[in-house]
Amino acid sequence: MSESMGLVVVEWTGETAHALQRALRMTNESFAAKLGVAVRTVASWRNNPKIVPREGMQQLLDITYERASTVARRRFELILQPPAAAPADVRGAMDPVEAAELSLLQARMDELQGSLFELQSIRDRIVSRSTGSQPANFASVLRPS
Repeated sequence: MSESMGLVVVEWTGETAHALQRALRMTNESFAAKLGVAVRTVASWRNNPKIVPREGMQQLLDITYERASTVARRRFELILQPPAAAPADVRGAMDPVEAAELSLLQARMDELQGSLFELQSIRDRIVSRSTGSQPANFASVLRPS
């Protein structure tokens, strides 16, 4: 499976920094500690979404985003998406956070389904080579009589 580049943040703002904090599921204190800044700095991003952090902080936020897990990065992208990204049948009944979480869950389920198919294919090849059995017969090899 290839991984896309994902979202590129051209300029961090209070809004995008706070979205990253949410995506990482960190408190003000833990996010501040991770970045090596004061808690009041992190709190100011939430209270002032238009603020643009200084260049050094821009780089720290870039590094933090780049080192985040694939799931946290996807969550970050979904948090920043408009609510219209939710499936049409439930879009009107959900708040933006719920819609983002639903989209993230669907993306994760799709990813896991792809992984499952890959693992089944590998299993089938191994069984075929090692036992000469067809994959359908593999279950009888694994189950005790």
